Amino acid sequence: MNNFIEDLESIVKLEINNINEKITGVKFLETLKFNLIPKIEKINFQNQEKIRDFNKKIIIENHDKKIELNLIFIDKVSETERMKIENDQLLVVLDGFISVFVNKNFDSDAYKKINLNSYMGISLPNETFCKFSYNKNTFFIKFLYF
Repeated sequence: MNNFIEDLESIVKLEINNINEKITGVKFLETLKFNLIPKIEKINFQNQEKIRDFNKKIIIENHDKKIELNLIFIDKVSETERMKIENDQLLVVLDGFISVFVNKNFDSDAYKKINLNSYMGISLPNETFCKFSYNKNTFFIKFLYF
């Protein structure tokens, strides 16, 4: 598992360095997603025993950008309450399934449902209201942009 983390961190740092410094926010995260997912697919993390209790935070700083990676493993079916996204973020599913229910208005119950399978991602801008539904044994990365 340590090789996976080291490989992931080096790939993310490389891709962050390759993105134009003028690109920020959600556009930065979208660019990162399209450059990163094909490379992450090549990394082997399939040892379920080691990822079962795995949660890790990695912070990467580059120029005026700060990216926090949270590697998260969800071991049972769960759903979050409606929440407001405070920072631009990118979710990339490595294994499993996440349903994202997105709403721009807290007072409305009209959500757009987006399903994410393995090696899919979504960028969420700050001030967005979301709730998440996770399948059993879902492993994903949450990138927070500061």
